[in-house]
Amino acid sequence: MKNNKFIGTLIFLVGCILLSIELYSLKFIQLFEGIVIGSYYNSAMRYAFYAPMSICIIISVIVTIVGIIIAFMPDDINKKFKK
Repeated sequence: MKNNKFIGTLIFLVGCILLSIELYSLKFIQLFEGIVIGSYYNSAMRYAFYAPMSICIIISVIVTIVGIIIAFMPDDINKKFKK
């Protein structure tokens, strides 16, 4: 079905965009922590391992995987789910 492939591709792209935005925001979190607290981690990626950023990244990865599954789901499986 073309509709499922389009929806799956759209979900995949949204998941990738969200993940990209979250990874770029880590640098801003580092900057704000340096301004507010006065100290910060040397690597901005260390903020990805602490909540709430770790939860956001996990959700984005799950959305991306679901998009891939929907986009490449065979048509016979789609017909079984519609019944």
